[in-house]
Amino acid sequence: MKPETPAILILGTRGIPAAHGGFETFAEKLALFLVGRGWKVGVYCQDEVERIDQRVRNETWRGIELIHIQV
Repeated sequence: MKPETPAILILGTRGIPAAHGGFETFAEKLALFLVGRGWKVGVYCQDEVERIDQRVRNETWRGIELIHIQV
């Protein structure tokens, strides 16, 4: 039986790549570190652009799933 891939979701950030502060920098470095070791990583990001058609959107950055949520 193959072990499951470890996974983590990171909350509380404005987003990555880091352009804001200390926690965003930490979240980016942690996410990249874990992806480099085979983890599945998702990061919730604030999306300040109002989109009528899509309140949540996903994209991938350097192997990390970015989940953009309107605030």
